[in-house]
Amino acid sequence: MDSIQVQISKIYANAMLEVAVESKAVESVEKELLGVSEAIYSDSMIWDFLASPKISKSEKEKVIEKSFSGMISGDTLSFLKLLLKRDRIIYIKEISNQFLLGHDDLKGRIRAFITSAQALEEKDLKNIEAALVDRYKGECILEHSVSPELIGGMVIRFKDNIIDSSFKTRLGNIKRRLLENKTQSWSALYEN
Repeated sequence: MDSIQVQISKIYANAMLEVAVESKAVESVEKELLGVSEAIYSDSMIWDFLASPKISKSEKEKVIEKSFSGMISGDTLSFLKLLLKRDRIIYIKEISNQFLLGHDDLKGRIRAFITSAQALEEKDLKNIEAALVDRYKGECILEHSVSPELIGGMVIRFKDNIIDSSFKTRLGNIKRRLLENKTQSWSALYEN
């Protein structure tokens, strides 16, 4: 998702977070948004239906209302309808993630996303968590995923920070430097 879509998602998430704070329902709205997002993204038929420009917004709204009415709060249902009307329902996953991060900020929590080439041991995760708690003086929630294409090492993302110690990045940097040196060498030959 590009940065404009993330910014749009953040605006909607913050607006919904304000509504949830006012109604003292932040935890329940968070669960509802994450559940709706999961339901939409896990079923390709639902996703295709909601993303299709050929289907009218009123038809989509009827399906959303029928599918989620009684399962989620009126505020969350109204929010989904607003997203439909403004053609933003396709951002529901990022909006849910931004809502989660906004809630974390309210609670003084840090949510770190760790991607490693292999599964990390529990003690390694605890060490990373302890380091983040020590540095940022707040509760830390870790989300760990495995991505073999990193080759080795890991990438840690939290707030606006990225710590990338993956072999994939290191090899890419070496390749870039070698190509830069090769280009500089060739240009030096042409200058002489």
